[in-house]
Amino acid sequence: MAQNQPLPNAHPPMGGPGIRPTMGAPRPVGPPPTSQMMGAGSGGSSDASLMEVQQSLTSLLSLYLELEKNPKVKQDTNSRINALLGNLGGVSAPVILGLRQLTSSAEACDYVTANNVHREIAQKYFPETKEWINNLKFIIQVKQKNNA
Repeated sequence: MAQNQPLPNAHPPMGGPGIRPTMGAPRPVGPPPTSQMMGAGSGGSSDASLMEVQQSLTSLLSLYLELEKNPKVKQDTNSRINALLGNLGGVSAPVILGLRQLTSSAEACDYVTANNVHREIAQKYFPETKEWINNLKFIIQVKQKNNA
């Protein structure tokens, strides 16, 4: 048999066509899939996104602290959002993109989008966001109530 001819009854590599065998689970060949979540791929540097999110969160928190009547809830929200702001560099890129869209929507008084993005962040990234995600919802609600 010639060297360059395939063997009869040759099978594709493990995992089927387009799948490269690896140690462990097979992985698709080609570029990784792109996420369409919350405007992913909208461009801009991560530093610019971080700064934009930080400025927007600070502004929304400031408005919230002026409007919230319950001192216990106000103190808890202030503490948790400030902890988020202090650790913003450690937050994953998809959550930063979501926060960017959420804060932009809230600032534009687009509460339907803000609430939808909030829900998506909470569902997909709860382990990462559980310490502050509900407090972010309080901020949106107080702003929405103030604009009604």
